[in-house]
Amino acid sequence: MPAGDVETYFDAQVWFNRIVGEPEPIDRFESKEEAVAAGRDEAIERGVEHIVRSRDGQIESRDGQIHEPGIEP
Repeated sequence: MPAGDVETYFDAQVWFNRIVGEPEPIDRFESKEEAVAAGRDEAIERGVEHIVRSRDGQIESRDGQIHEPGIEP
């Protein structure tokens, strides 16, 4: 993942969005749906890719495309 992409991920019972390469998340959400929507909007605004990870950390989608679990695109 290139630095600057937006990543949605789960940790400690909440969902976060972060900018790849930056140390702190940019926001947090109680639901995955809210986090994904906000992450996608942020990625569109920045003109970068949006990566969504499942609860277990596997890449689930990139820019809205569904990927097979465990297969890094």
